[in-house]
Amino acid sequence: MVAAVPILWVAESGPDWPVEGGMRLAFRFSDTSGDSADLQILPSESRALEVGFRNHQMNRAFALRLLEGKPDAVYICGLYGGTLDLIRVACLLGVRVCLELLEPLRWGDLDARTAGACDAALQCVDVLVKGERLVDWPGEGSARRVMDREEAIGCLSDGASSGGDAKGHLDYALYEFCLRDHPLLLDMQRPYVAHFRDCTNVLDMACGAGIFLELLGDQGVAARGVERDPKIAEYARGMGLDVETSDALTYLGRNAGAFDGIYCSHFVEHLPFEAVQALMGLLVEALSDDGVLVLVFPDPESIRSQLLGFWRDPEHVRFYHPELIELMALSHGLICEWSSQRAQPHRVVPFPSKAPELLDTRLPKLFKEKAAASPPQESRYERFLWKLGLVPRRRLLQADRTLDEVRQDLAALREAVGIQGRAIGALGERTETLWQVNQTWAWDDNAVLRFRKPARKI
Repeated sequence: MVAAVPILWVAESGPDWPVEGGMRLAFRFSDTSGDSADLQILPSESRALEVGFRNHQMNRAFALRLLEGKPDAVYICGLYGGTLDLIRVACLLGVRVCLELLEPLRWGDLDARTAGACDAALQCVDVLVKGERLVDWPGEGSARRVMDREEAIGCLSDGASSGGDAKGHLDYALYEFCLRDHPLLLDMQRPYVAHFRDCTNVLDMACGAGIFLELLGDQGVAARGVERDPKIAEYARGMGLDVETSDALTYLGRNAGAFDGIYCSHFVEHLPFEAVQALMGLLVEALSDDGVLVLVFPDPESIRSQLLGFWRDPEHVRFYHPELIELMALSHGLICEWSSQRAQPHRVVPFPSKAPELLDTRLPKLFKEKAAASPPQESRYERFLWKLGLVPRRRLLQADRTLDEVRQDLAALREAVGIQGRAIGALGERTETLWQVNQTWAWDDNAVLRFRKPARKI
C-alpha cells in the first residue's frame, strides 16, 4: 500500500547490505524500497535493547532528516537500543510515530531503567503494529494497535499532521537534539566524574538531557539534575534520570547546603557578568561544608572553541576567562584545588612574520670535476723515464699543484658543510617554533576549575 502522506521509514538494512560487527539502519522516504536511502552504520551493541546515551548514534541525523523532509509520520521497524530514543525525538519534534515490533518484548526481562525508557517511548507511539508481541507491559498508552503494515499506513494516512511542532520555531530542545552529539559528549565528560568520587549527593546544574547524570550513576554516585526546559527535562526523566524542571538559579536558592558536589557545565557562558556573580553566591550557599564545585566552560584561549563551537549555541552570551571565574570564586570564599590551564600550561611563543634569509648550502665544485678531461701528452724522454721507474719533474710539479687544489677543495668543503649544519640548525629551530604555534590548536576546548568550600570555623 502506498502512503497518502509523506512517511520517513527507519528500518534495518537487508542482506544486500551486510555489515561486519555492527548493524545498518536506513532512512527512506514514503516507500520501503532501497532507493535514495540514507544509511547509518551503528556499533553492534546498538542492537541490544538498553537505555544509554552511547546508543544515540542516530539521533542527530534523524532529527535533521525530520526537519529537512518534514514527514507527517515516522515508521520505525524494530525496537533496539539504537532506535528506542528515535521515538521520543520524533515526539519532541511533533511528528507522529508508528512502531512495528519485529520480535517479542518481554517486560520482565528488562532492567528498571530500560523499562522506564521503553515505557516513556511507548507512551509517544501513535500506531503500534503487532502489539501482541508486547508481553506484560504494565502501561496502557494511547497507541492504536493494528495487525500489519498496510493497516498501519492507512491509519497514518487518515490523520495527517502538520509536519511537526518545530516548524518555524527554534527552541533549545531543537538545538539539543539536532546539533549536540550525545555519544561524543559522553566521552568528553567522562573524565570529570573523578572530581566527585567521594561525593554522595551531587547536583548537575542545567543538566540538559542528563549525560553527566548517567556517567555519575554508572560510577555509583548519587546525583540529581535541574533543567529549565520542560521538554528536555521530561526527556531526561524518560532516560531514567532524576531531573527536576525548574529555573536553575531559583532551584539553588531554595536548596541551601543541600549538596556535597555541584557540577556546573557550560552554564556561565549563557549569562552576563552580573548574573555570573549572583550565580557564584548561590552555588556557594547550595554547597555543604567541604563540598566540591566543578565549573566547566568554553576556554577563550582555545582556537577551536573560538572558531568551531561557541557560536553554534543560540543562547551563548560571552566567553569568560578561567582566571576571571577563579577570582570570582575566591572572592566568595572558595578554594581552587585544580585548574585545567595550570595542568596544561598554554605556552605562547613569538613567531616572526618575515621568513629568515636562506643560506647558500650548495657544495663547491670539487677538484675531480675541474680536472681536464684528458691528461697532457708525454714526450719520449718522459716515457723513457717511466720505463726506468723514474718520475718526470713536470709530473712532480703537477702533483704538487693538484695536492694544493685538493687542500683548497677540502677547505671549501668544510666551510660548505659548516654552512649546511647552521642551516639545518636554523631549520630545526624554526620547525620547533612552528610546532609550538601549532600546539595552540591542541589546547582543550574547555576550561575546568575545581573548588572546595572550606568548613566553617567554630
